[in-house]
Amino acid sequence: MIRLFPLVLAVAIVGSSVSSAIAGPSIYATSYYSNSAFAVNSDGTTTVFNTPIAHASGITIDSAGNVYVGSESDNSILKFTAAGTLIGTFTTDHISAPVGMAFDAAGHLFVANNSSGNVTEYTSGGAYITTFATGFNAPEGLLIDSSGNILVSDILNGAGNGVVKKFNSSGTFLNSFSNGLSYPGQIAEDSAGNLYVSNAGGNFIGKYNSAGVYQGQFAFGTGSNDYGVAYDAATNTFYQGTFGPTPNSNGAIQHFDANGQSLGYLATDQPTAYFIAVVPTARPTGVPEPSTIVAASIAGVVAITVSRRRRTA
Repeated sequence: MIRLFPLVLAVAIVGSSVSSAIAGPSIYATSYYSNSAFAVNSDGTTTVFNTPIAHASGITIDSAGNVYVGSESDNSILKFTAAGTLIGTFTTDHISAPVGMAFDAAGHLFVANNSSGNVTEYTSGGAYITTFATGFNAPEGLLIDSSGNILVSDILNGAGNGVVKKFNSSGTFLNSFSNGLSYPGQIAEDSAGNLYVSNAGGNFIGKYNSAGVYQGQFAFGTGSNDYGVAYDAATNTFYQGTFGPTPNSNGAIQHFDANGQSLGYLATDQPTAYFIAVVPTARPTGVPEPSTIVAASIAGVVAITVSRRRRTA
């Protein structure tokens, strides 16, 4: 049976006074069929986390550089150090096939639960706060944009092509868009506020402006069921993962420039990459000043949009 599951995770942090970048790898990804998560080192090789993760799905990073990975089979979210060492279970409360995940500016974690069709909110310590939004068929990717709005991709909406729904930070529905979507997964945002959605149906990344108006197909992957997309503000480049189950012989993660042209592959020693997270380039330490926001509007972006089409017995 073919099932569609989603995960998308992204956090954008804006600030004027920032500390230095978090030490360690800058790119992380999950591998659903390998039951693992891994960090991509500066030379393109990978370091696999020290703990197996049953059907690893969503992934995101907090402001301290800790990495959070969803387990779809165990209905849990695990917390790891930047080096991939298990800290412990972050939460299992109201978790049901967690895919898209992202932290907001207050340090609250928002989770798209594929099986229960809702989005839940947690404190930085993992305590359940509330069910933020409901009514999804199978939510995949989740992004918190630079304005603090929450965007969620729903992979089984309508005829199956999908929709992205946008909410403000209070949970009020704002709008949605569906043009150009084909089994949408993770969502990313660039420094100018443009949106990028990875589509497993066709293995391409679609581009939208900040209002959700379709700008066309940004880039084409060469993998199988490409659900993950992430943006790196430091280099103004993008990453797209290959979910599988068929591995990409070139590498698990494809790299694109700002124009959507391929820059090659990373994680050549890994078979697949489901959702992807990029460490913020810096962390805010003070109140943003307007002049600094104009000069350098995005201090960091974590995009963990994950989504895939899974084959089960």
